Amino acid sequence: MPVEQFVYGMFPDGKIGVLKSPNVNNVLSDINFQILRANPNPREALWLETEQLVVVQFVDETSDRDGREWVWNHTFLIPIKEYIRITDPHQLFSKYVVSKDKPPTNLESIEIGGQD
Repeated sequence: MPVEQFVYGMFPDGKIGVLKSPNVNNVLSDINFQILRANPNPREALWLETEQLVVVQFVDETSDRDGREWVWNHTFLIPIKEYIRITDPHQLFSKYVVSKDKPPTNLESIEIGGQD
């Protein structure tokens, strides 16, 4: 089962927005999406029992030309079976974190089979 991801933050054009991989809405309830978007916790993984997902988040700060500051939240939604198999989730997913300065125009699901 692939890992889904989303980014929430201020993009280089100064607009605040969300970028999601294709199946985020299929694996994550709207209420949990709102909670994860607004309350990132990069220090520990979070277990979402209803969705059978473990959440790993990477957070950074960003600002625009006018000095407004905002959180850059990159969230990975890992199926529990995959999470249990992974030795160090933060290390594995750190290489997938997108740049806040040059974010992509779209995100894809991540296949991690065989990686740990």
